[in-house]
Amino acid sequence: MIRRSSRNATRPRLRPVEGNDHERHASWLELFFDLIFVLVVSQVARLLFQDGSPLGFLRFTLLFAPLWWAWVGYTFYASRFEIDRDIIYRLVMMGAMLCVGALAVNIGGAFSSDAGGTAFALSYIAVRLVLIGLYVRARNHVHLARALANRYLIGFGIGAIFWIASLFVDAPARYVLWGIGFLVELTTPLFNSRAIARTPFDISHIPERFGLFTIIVLGESLLAVITGVADTHWHPASAAAATLCFAIAVAIWWIYFDFVEANPIRQGGGMGQIYLYCHFPIAMAIVMMGVGTHHAIVEAGESSLHASTRWLICGGIALFLMSITAIRLASHRKTLVWPRVFFAAATLTLAAVGGAIGVLPTVGLALLFLVTEIVIESLRSSGVSHALNAVAAAPSSDEESTAATHAAGAKQCDHQDQIRDVTPSANGCEECLKLGEGWVELRLCLICGHVGCCETSKRKHAEKHFHQTGHPLIQSFESGGRWRWCYVDETYL
Repeated sequence: MIRRSSRNATRPRLRPVEGNDHERHASWLELFFDLIFVLVVSQVARLLFQDGSPLGFLRFTLLFAPLWWAWVGYTFYASRFEIDRDIIYRLVMMGAMLCVGALAVNIGGAFSSDAGGTAFALSYIAVRLVLIGLYVRARNHVHLARALANRYLIGFGIGAIFWIASLFVDAPARYVLWGIGFLVELTTPLFNSRAIARTPFDISHIPERFGLFTIIVLGESLLAVITGVADTHWHPASAAAATLCFAIAVAIWWIYFDFVEANPIRQGGGMGQIYLYCHFPIAMAIVMMGVGTHHAIVEAGESSLHASTRWLICGGIALFLMSITAIRLASHRKTLVWPRVFFAAATLTLAAVGGAIGVLPTVGLALLFLVTEIVIESLRSSGVSHALNAVAAAPSSDEESTAATHAAGAKQCDHQDQIRDVTPSANGCEECLKLGEGWVELRLCLICGHVGCCETSKRKHAEKHFHQTGHPLIQSFESGGRWRWCYVDETYL
C-alpha cells in the first residue's frame, strides 16, 4: 500500500496547481471581506475632504498606502490558498474584518494625538498579525509554498516589529517607524520574485480582484456626487456640476475596464510587479477625484474652483492616466501612449490656470479630455479587433503558435514530449524506505517512474534523482495531487 500524507479537504492548498479551477471568480467570502474596505476608503477620503492642503494630502497618502497594502496582502493570500470549506480560514477572515473595522474607526485620529496614533498603530498591527498567522498556517500545510511563506514571514514580521516599536515612542519618531515598517512590507515581494514564480497565484483571479477594488473607490466618487448635491442648495449650476462630475466617474470606469491591460500580471516577474504597484496610484487618483467632485458641486455657484479642488480633480485624472500608461508599457505596448501623456499634461495645465475660468468650464474641459481619450482608444481598439479576427481566421503553423505564445509572455516547457506512461517504482520514497526514514510528500518522475521525497523532506530524493539522471519532469504523488513541475524550466505544467 502506498504511503501518502493525510489530506484534509479543508486545509490550505495551493489552488493554482492543486485545484481544478478553470475560470476562477471572487468568492462570496472575498466579496464580504471587501465590504469592510468600503468603510475604510470612505474614512480616509473624509480626511482628504476635510483638509485638501499639501499637508493634508500628504497625510492622506501616508494613511491610504498601508490600508491599500493590507487589502493587497489578503487578496494575494486568498488567490493562492483560499478554500471555501475551510472553517478555520473563514473564522480567521472574520477576525481580520474586525481588525480592519477597528483600523477604519481609528484613521481619523492617526495624526491628531498620541492616543489616536497608538490606536491606529495597534489596529494596523492586528491586521498584519492576522495575515502573518495565515502564512504560518500555509507554511505548515502547503509544502510547495514553504519557501515563499518563509520569506513573507520574515519581511512582514520585520515590518510589524517597526510598527510595534512605534508604540513606545512619540511623534514624529513614531511616524518614521511607521514609514520604515511599511516600506519593508511593501518591498518584500520585490526581493522575492523567484519564490513568487515558484508559488503561482491565479492570473485570472487577480485582475478581477483589482477591478473590484477599483469599483469600491469609484463608488466613493459616486457617493461624493450624491453628498455634494445634498450639501448644497439646488441651483442650475450645481446640478450641471453634479452631472459633469458623475460623467467623469463614468469615463474613469470606462477607461479602466476597457483599456487597462492585464497582460503584465500574466507575464509575472517585473512586469507583474508594475501592474501590482501601479494600482496604488490608480486607487488614490480615483479617491482624489471623488473628493474633488464633492467640492466642485458645492463651489458651483462661485466664480471659479478653489485651487485645492482643481488639483484634486485634475491631478487625480493626470495620475490615473499616467498610471494606466505605465501598465500599458509594462505589457510591451506603446500604442496610444502619447495621447494619454498629452491629456495628463493638459489636465495639469488646467489645474494651474483654472482659477481664471469658471467652475463649469473647468470641470467640462476635464471631462472632455477623458471623453476624447475614450473615443481615440475605442477607434484604435476597433481596428485592432478587426486585425485580430483576420489573423484568427487565417491558418497558422505550430511554430507560429509557439512564437505567439512566447511573445505573449507565457513561460514554456520544452520537455513535455519526454513524458512516459510510467509505473511507480515503490510504495513510497525508494531511498527513504531503504533507510527506514519518513518523508513529507512524494514526487513521481514522469520519465522513469522513480518515486522520491519532496524538497521539504530531509533527504530531497526527488530533486537528487533529477540531478543524477537529468529527468526534468515530476508529478505530485499525493492523494488528489495533479500538478506537474519541470526542474529545468522551473515552471508548472
